[in-house]
Amino acid sequence: MIQLFIRGFIEKNKTLILNEARQINGFMKLLMKQRNTGIKWTKGEKDQLKIHLWHLSAYVPVLTIFILPFGSLLIPILAEIVDRRKTRRILSMEEFLKPTYFIDSDNPEIIETARELTRQCKDEREKAVTLFLFVRDRISYNPYGPIFEKERYRASKTLKRGYGYCIQKATLLAALLRAIAIPAALIFADIKNPLIPKNLKDALQTDEFIFHCYNNIFIKDKWVKATCAFDSGICERLSVPTVEFNGEEDVIFAPYLPDGRRFVTYLRQRGICSDVPFDDVIKEFRLFYGEEVLKATSYYNQS
Repeated sequence: MIQLFIRGFIEKNKTLILNEARQINGFMKLLMKQRNTGIKWTKGEKDQLKIHLWHLSAYVPVLTIFILPFGSLLIPILAEIVDRRKTRRILSMEEFLKPTYFIDSDNPEIIETARELTRQCKDEREKAVTLFLFVRDRISYNPYGPIFEKERYRASKTLKRGYGYCIQKATLLAALLRAIAIPAALIFADIKNPLIPKNLKDALQTDEFIFHCYNNIFIKDKWVKATCAFDSGICERLSVPTVEFNGEEDVIFAPYLPDGRRFVTYLRQRGICSDVPFDDVIKEFRLFYGEEVLKATSYYNQS
């Protein structure tokens, strides 16, 4: 009830709010951060928004409600209503729904698998969780294989093969989600993981992984991050917890484990993509790991 009341007042005063908001340097950019990037506001950013809204409330008294103790919970409503790029946002959302060369969500086997797995699910959140668990555990984590073969990165090929590494698994999850009309993107980042198996660390000659890949999934009007790379089997072998996804909160590899061991450090973000930037990935792999290391890893026999 209170949300409907607030929406009505914001809509009624939308023009005035926008006119005044433009006078505060950086306010609109910060207000739209969560909608534009899918990255949640930090506590400090929420505090900064409330300071700006306190100043704005002198001109638009209805905004006083946002500086009350519970006001930060209502800020997403304000961002949604005053979003000037809503029309363009709807159009751009199609970019994360349509099939691509690698995210071949129009492949018959991808469509059939996605529909069959989610047949009994009640809503899109439950569907996303079901598909996440399928890719996490039914597609085993295996970083070995011909790394230069473009076809191996297609979602349908990974589904048929039954194993893959982070890029291939995230690509498959994106395809399954898009096949049932849930927008999904790929996020790339460079990470450091000191707990990787010794044979893989020896083969790569480093514990850093560039272009690590995970998903950004649009569920119930917000983007949620999820990492499906490690299956429960490898987690057990490495003595690390599995990533548990509930469709509501971001889940990526933790920096530390419950026992205090250092786990994954995110070194740098490389961006959000609607498809695998294959040529860029291979180019950077060659520069970072070296041609000979990659060739050796591609045909490495883990047994």
